Amino acid sequence: MSSPPRTSSRTTGTPDGDVPAITKSLTVNGQYKAIVVNRGTHTGRPNEILAGNHTYAAAAELGWEHIAATWVDVDDEAAARIVIVDNRSSDLAGYDTALLAEILAELPDLNGTGYDQDVPSGWPVDSCRGAGAR
Repeated sequence: MSSPPRTSSRTTGTPDGDVPAITKSLTVNGQYKAIVVNRGTHTGRPNEILAGNHTYAAAAELGWEHIAATWVDVDDEAAARIVIVDNRSSDLAGYDTALLAEILAELPDLNGTGYDQDVPSGWPVDSCRGAGAR
């Protein structure tokens, strides 16, 4: 599979993006959602990953030989739209921080959650207990 798609505009704070967090999640939780791969009939770029590049990279780091994938066969415009909405929709999402803090506090630890022991600023500190959040 090719990676990243030429239509990707996603940047992150580190060159590896969130691969370490995804690697930890794959180790703890397994793969729970498929990556999206374009067959490339209409783009000339076979096996182009449109969504899930970091998941693919994390699985490769773990030595996985197989990964769940949803296959599409779309043109350049549709490929660009898929890449953009996959990233943008998560950007637009928000959190109920009190509820999230409660859920995290109920877990025995934070392994595989993408969170560490530090409580983000503005969170209700009293509800962040249990999973080691302080």
